[in-house]
Amino acid sequence: MKRLKFKSKTRLATSLSLALLFSISPTVLANPDWARSYVGNLSFRLTEDPGLQTKVQSVTIAQNEFTSITAKVTAQDNATKKLRDEHKAIKKKIRKLSDELTNSITKKGKLQQEKTAKVATLPGLQTEVDMAKAAVSQKDSVLKQSQAKLVKQEQKLAGLETSCAATPTAQCQKKIKRTKTAIAATKVTVKANQDALTTAKTFKATKVANLKAANKVVTKLTKKIADLDTAITTKNAQVQVLKTQETQKAAQVNIATTTLKTLKKKQDRKQVKLTDAKKLVKKYRDRLISRVLAVNKTGAQEGALDGEGDGRILSNRLGSYHGSRDGDFDGEVDGIREGKQRSHAAGYRTGQVDGSTRAEREGQEDGQIDGTEQGNIDAATRIGKVDGRERAQNSNAATLGNSQGETAGHQRAEDTGRRDGTKTGEAQAIQQFESKSLKPITLDGQFAGSFARIIPAYPTQHRGRNFNPSASYNRKIVKQAFRDGYKRRYKRRQQATYEATISRVYNVIYDDNYNDSYDEFYNRPYPAHRQAGYDQGERAAYNRDYQGHYDNSYNDFRTQFSMSPNRNSNEFKVTYSRVENSTYESVFESIRSAHYRTAEVRTFEANIARQTELFRTSRHAAVSKIYNEKPVLKFISSSITDAGINGVAGRDGIFQPGETTVHDIVVKNFGKVAAKNVKVVMENGAKFVVPSIAAGSIVKVKGVAKSQVASAPAGRIDTKILTAYAPLSAEAKIQGRHYANPSQGKINVGDTKKNKIQFPFNLSRLNTAGTLIIGEANSLNVAMTNGSSRAYTGDIKISLEVNANTNIITKNFNPVTKIASKKTISLTDATLLINDESDIYTPLTFRARVSKKGVTLGYLNSPLTSMAKAPFIAKNGKPIVVVNSDASARDLVDLLATMGGLKGASVLDTSLPTRNRAPLANGVKGKTLLVLEKAAIKSIDGMLNKSENTVMILIDELQNGYTGLKSIKTFRDAEAFNYDVAGVSKNTKVIFANPMRVGGLKSAVPALIADINSYKKYLSLANLMKLSNDQILGKIESEVTKTNFFSADTAKRQLIQMANIRAIDEVMRINKHYKLSGEGLSRDKDIADLVKDDKSLLHNRLGKLVDGKTRDKNVSLFLFAYDFYYTMRNALKHYDPIEDRIKFAVQNRMFGTLFSSGALKKVKKSYKALKKYDKKLYKKVTGLKGLHAPFEMADEGDNNSRRR
Repeated sequence: MKRLKFKSKTRLATSLSLALLFSISPTVLANPDWARSYVGNLSFRLTEDPGLQTKVQSVTIAQNEFTSITAKVTAQDNATKKLRDEHKAIKKKIRKLSDELTNSITKKGKLQQEKTAKVATLPGLQTEVDMAKAAVSQKDSVLKQSQAKLVKQEQKLAGLETSCAATPTAQCQKKIKRTKTAIAATKVTVKANQDALTTAKTFKATKVANLKAANKVVTKLTKKIADLDTAITTKNAQVQVLKTQETQKAAQVNIATTTLKTLKKKQDRKQVKLTDAKKLVKKYRDRLISRVLAVNKTGAQEGALDGEGDGRILSNRLGSYHGSRDGDFDGEVDGIREGKQRSHAAGYRTGQVDGSTRAEREGQEDGQIDGTEQGNIDAATRIGKVDGRERAQNSNAATLGNSQGETAGHQRAEDTGRRDGTKTGEAQAIQQFESKSLKPITLDGQFAGSFARIIPAYPTQHRGRNFNPSASYNRKIVKQAFRDGYKRRYKRRQQATYEATISRVYNVIYDDNYNDSYDEFYNRPYPAHRQAGYDQGERAAYNRDYQGHYDNSYNDFRTQFSMSPNRNSNEFKVTYSRVENSTYESVFESIRSAHYRTAEVRTFEANIARQTELFRTSRHAAVSKIYNEKPVLKFISSSITDAGINGVAGRDGIFQPGETTVHDIVVKNFGKVAAKNVKVVMENGAKFVVPSIAAGSIVKVKGVAKSQVASAPAGRIDTKILTAYAPLSAEAKIQGRHYANPSQGKINVGDTKKNKIQFPFNLSRLNTAGTLIIGEANSLNVAMTNGSSRAYTGDIKISLEVNANTNIITKNFNPVTKIASKKTISLTDATLLINDESDIYTPLTFRARVSKKGVTLGYLNSPLTSMAKAPFIAKNGKPIVVVNSDASARDLVDLLATMGGLKGASVLDTSLPTRNRAPLANGVKGKTLLVLEKAAIKSIDGMLNKSENTVMILIDELQNGYTGLKSIKTFRDAEAFNYDVAGVSKNTKVIFANPMRVGGLKSAVPALIADINSYKKYLSLANLMKLSNDQILGKIESEVTKTNFFSADTAKRQLIQMANIRAIDEVMRINKHYKLSGEGLSRDKDIADLVKDDKSLLHNRLGKLVDGKTRDKNVSLFLFAYDFYYTMRNALKHYDPIEDRIKFAVQNRMFGTLFSSGALKKVKKSYKALKKYDKKLYKKVTGLKGLHAPFEMADEGDNNSRRR
């Protein structure tokens, strides 16, 4: 043991030395732990401090001394160990030789006994050999006699056969036959004698062999005994030599051990010296670190203040310069444009008034003139028809028919020639002018190159007038710490202040200068535009009102003069004459018709060619005049370009919310005169003037208009409609032939551009590198895609946000400096660390945003919702929530919310089996477990098996009841019941594990079935269930009185009910084990006897406590005992849910039989002591049997016939 202790000390000292050396080594200082809160990049090493160097040198000296003595101790220890090993080896050899000697002596004795026994058998074996030899001789003599007899008989037969051959007679033949029969019999005898001899010889050989074998065994045993004698003598000599060596080696071990102890004492002194030196180094180093960090923090604070001031100065300077310059320019452009529009609108309004007045005056005058004229014409027409009909009847129709046929033929030739010639001439002129190639021209509109306000970027190398990282400190590294913190915070705060204020400064200055410049140019007079507006408004109002005034006046005067015409008026005379002639002609038409057709066709054919050419030439000239003197426009197309926000994200093909858009148009002018009054109107009513469209050209106008993408969610459609207008000043059919609506001057129907609102960048697949664990650094990774049509360069930032209660993001993703179009890159360098308990086991939603210069370029497509976890840490007095947070995250959050968060509970997360190995493997003691069943039950089977005084409340979110519990080993063969428990439920589900049926189960773990809304009512009951039987009875004795027993509050009623439930369960556990021990009479009666023999059972403990006098201090136990007995009797004999399961043998042992007393005998008889103590109290309790029963007492009718 001393050797082990020595090694432990040595290793500890060595580890401390290495830890100290590493803690101040340059390698470790690349990222030292002490500098986690250090602001800026470390530009020094702690070892550069002279004071620390001196202290470290003292450690080095002490370390060398300690290392030297440690080496000596190690060497001496090794030598001592070697001597001890040699001493042990000698003793081992002595033990081995002694064991071998003992074995040899024992073996020799056994061999001698075996030899003696074998020698004793030799005389008998020799006798058997002699007898076998005599038998062989006797058998051989008999064989020879029978053989001699056979020879004589064969000789006799030969003589008979010879004599009978000479004198054959019947008598002779009979002799031969008798002789042969005798020979055959003799041969049989010979054969038998031969067999007998062979058997005798075999027997003899066996006996001879047995004798030889016995002699051989005796010889071998004699040799073995001699060999053992020799070995025993040799080993005895060896043992004596080894004992001498053992004595010498023991003396050497003692000397070495004494030397080692002396060296160890020296080592201990050196270790103390080394430890003290290290403490001094650590103390000095800690103070140095504290000073460095404090000064570094001071430097950071001063740097931040100076950086903030310089950032504000810089943002004011650059923001004022760029804002005033850009505001002046844009204000002038917009002021001129909108000032011209204002002057045009003012002139238009004045023209509207004058045009309306002129329309009224001229309309009434023209209506009167035309109405009077038309009234006279109406009267003349009526009178003329009557007179004409009369005159026609007396006309020369035939002659006139020929004359009129010629006239009609000529007219038809003129009309046809006008129609065909005009059409041909018009088409030829259009073809002539519109088939010519047009000159392509590109013009800049007022928004060409306009890409919104461009806020000046932060100049990264700028240092303002406040920059001063110098400080007066004695220590060099302290001075450098101040400088490091100052420079880091100065730059960050300067840039942050600049970026936070530049937009405001720029925009304020921009707006002021824009407004001033705008007002100046907006309010200037623009007489040409005012006159143009006046002309347009006057003409529009005149055209709008004239017809109404004209129609009213016209209708009044037409009616008047139609009834009372002025016969002397020219129109009456003309109309009368025309109508009279017309009527005249129609009447005699039938007369002249025969002559009319021939004359008409003949005249038409003679004139049609000349008339057609005449009108073709005329129309060609008229159309050509329009093309030569007017612009003839055709809208070709428009295009839209994204212009970015504050100079960011322009021309990337992506239209993001709030982004400026610029529109281009392409227009053809077939005329030989430039179009100078073209404008475009956007869907929101915004109007923009188009530069002059040159004659004979196809013109692309860049930046003719601008608009803004709607500030709508991504995915919506942004619609822009551009319509071009130009007034017509010539025949609409020609000049406006390509117009969508010539009467409105609308060149196109409205060019619609639909663009999906989106961002150029998309973030996806945000995830953590692993499970979030409190106190463990983690990292985030995300995929960033540039979905735009161009590459992006510059500082593209990815900002992370999370709804944590504390700042858990320790580092954002590094800015991306370049990413190609349609390229996806992975970012993995963001880190996070959760240190606060308020951020675990609660949903953490991470969001991310891509930006450049403050302009948002994209978002995370789907937020990441995760949950941080923690290894189990028990909290005194708090329940333990057992959960698999991967499967029941939502239920866990809801449950913890009802407990005030983690301050109200501990969490044992089975999804962390490695980190929670100890409680899961070893169990817990005295705890209340709130178990969320999903995927957790099987994981805690082993824990429940080893837990003690622990209660489980199953939060039954799966609505499985006991099903899940009964699937695990802990609750195998467990009994479940529903009880009526005060303050809990009339249907309180309880199941107890059965240690008698489950090997290794330390306690009868009870489980209650609840839900998230009701579990709190079960907690007090669970606390009672954790008590031992003695604790329960002691609590009843101390807290229940003879008064409150009959009017118990919820807590006391639960206590008494819990005692009843515990007792019932204990009996039912034994009952279950007995029931499953066999069938019928084969069941193990010893198990049933446990209800009486097991003195730890509650009813047996209670019986012992009430086996005596009733006193004031224990009267509550006697009251309980009385109520308890009748509750148990009702439960086990009459209450069906329990009585149906109880076995007759167990029931008898509880209540007794004619020939034996029951386990409840003492409990039952305790009423006598209670009655003697207080008869009134006794009478009161007898009338309330089962007062605290945890179920509805059953009717105790006769059910003794029920047996199992």
